[in-house]
Amino acid sequence: MARGCGRGRAKTYNARLYPPSPLLHRETRGPHRFRSSANVVRGRAHPRRDRRPSHRAVHEGHRAVPDVRLLQPRRAGAEGGGRHRPAHRQRAGGARDPRQPAALLRLADLPAAVRQRRADRRLRHHRRTGRIRRTGAPGRRRAEGVSVQGALQDRVVLIAGAAGGLGSAAAVACAQAGATVILLGRKVAPLNRVYDAAKAVGPEPILYPLDLEGAAPDDYDQLAQAIDAEFGRLDGLLHCAAEFKGLTPLRHTDPADFARAVHVDLTARWWLTQACLPLLAKTDAGAAVFVLDDPARSSAAFWGGYGLAQSAQATLIPMLQAELGEQGPRVSGLRPGPMRTGLRGKAYQLNADTEARPAADYAAACVELLSPAGAAWRGKIREAASP
Repeated sequence: MARGCGRGRAKTYNARLYPPSPLLHRETRGPHRFRSSANVVRGRAHPRRDRRPSHRAVHEGHRAVPDVRLLQPRRAGAEGGGRHRPAHRQRAGGARDPRQPAALLRLADLPAAVRQRRADRRLRHHRRTGRIRRTGAPGRRRAEGVSVQGALQDRVVLIAGAAGGLGSAAAVACAQAGATVILLGRKVAPLNRVYDAAKAVGPEPILYPLDLEGAAPDDYDQLAQAIDAEFGRLDGLLHCAAEFKGLTPLRHTDPADFARAVHVDLTARWWLTQACLPLLAKTDAGAAVFVLDDPARSSAAFWGGYGLAQSAQATLIPMLQAELGEQGPRVSGLRPGPMRTGLRGKAYQLNADTEARPAADYAAACVELLSPAGAAWRGKIREAASP
């Protein structure tokens, strides 16, 4: 519990100093009431008054996630040759050039993704990384029409955007198919619900809270090192995370929103793939699957940076596969039909969108592309029809 979080005072968690967040302008309930008007923190200038990027991942150093990298990186010394743990307010790579893409337009200056109370309900640990008392989270209905039993038995699958519409449905389907699923997402509370649903039908999943918008290549490298230390390989990578603010004319698009959409929907996906390629190469059937939108729709007017990123990924898939060759990891794409998700709701009225189907209808296609059966789609994009 935070103490001394009054106006102009800093928050202290576990004897570490955390300044008030500049994005919390309204007072919240309970003992977490504070504003961001503090000018001085313990005799020094407020570190965020100049609006500079924080140069750290969104999750680093928050009490609700005591050690966010639930998959611990290799330790230095006799147990392994991993890098040292970065200091507070500093990324693993040290000082960063603010002109690098992740820090462009303050994309890395993000608020905490996890509220600071009831931490025991916000976290789920894998059996090899310790346990925290669990309380029940709302269940999730199984994906309908999915028959994938055993297709991913004893495989390790990383799902980016696991708390989203298709990501959550695919996570449950992969667990039902026998895979150990690593759930990567920005918000821990939605990941908890997916965790409970996946654990009910398959092996115990793992949480890895990370915001793709603020993460840098070093953060993805640390994720890959943690997976390597825990499992020694990665059998599948599914990209479901997406950023879309809504339909906006290009000339009226906010520059930060445009850069954010291109970064999350293209650059961050590639950075994560690049970091995981060595792990995917350690297996005979490693697969990276990109979920894409319909080009007839996303290349139309008003789709902005999101639409451009979709077209770029359609080029990236065959290009990367040609470089990896027939013996390397598989790279493929999945283009599902209209789905009833929050992203589509930003462009269509849900009550008038008769074409959209539940995201769970396309979960089986994700499992197929991640399984050995997906070899037929090497370097290609599969058009998935709703059952």
